[in-house]
Amino acid sequence: MTEKAIIREQVQSRRKIFSPAELCQKSFQICHQIEQHERFLSSECVMMYYPLPGEVDLTTLLDNYYRAKTLLLPVVSGKNIVLKQYTGRHNLVQGAFGILEPTGDIWSKPATPGLIIVPGLAFDHQGHRLGRGQGFYDRFLLHQKGYKIGVCFHYQIFPSIPVETHDISVDEVIFA
Repeated sequence: MTEKAIIREQVQSRRKIFSPAELCQKSFQICHQIEQHERFLSSECVMMYYPLPGEVDLTTLLDNYYRAKTLLLPVVSGKNIVLKQYTGRHNLVQGAFGILEPTGDIWSKPATPGLIIVPGLAFDHQGHRLGRGQGFYDRFLLHQKGYKIGVCFHYQIFPSIPVETHDISVDEVIFA
């Protein structure tokens, strides 16, 4: 078993210790940290994600800011991610891997995200990220210039994450 596979198993095991209510409270704390972050305050265009079970839930931020900022969500298209604008929960459909995705056109305007909030299964303090193993975010982030913040729960922080040449790190990790 690879080191990445071992970390993925450890995360799954650690998650079972926490109740949904505890993770909801930690998600709220992370959202509060993000909305006070200088990069969030100064970015007119922000990329987020709609959470899967077990991921930091950003729906508070999505619902509170989609009218004030341009919020973009990832949509899986083949082996890549494209962006679509979040315009409210009523404009979401279930997409690839059971992820809720915005309806509408692919984002093609010149404004690019000044801030990119990235989920992950595990992070280290150097910003290395371990995803689900498909490489969607690595391929996407390779071409992005925005400031990248990884978000996770404290049990998803590891002393080090194995890094391969195709892995893209984040600039900062916020956790609770």
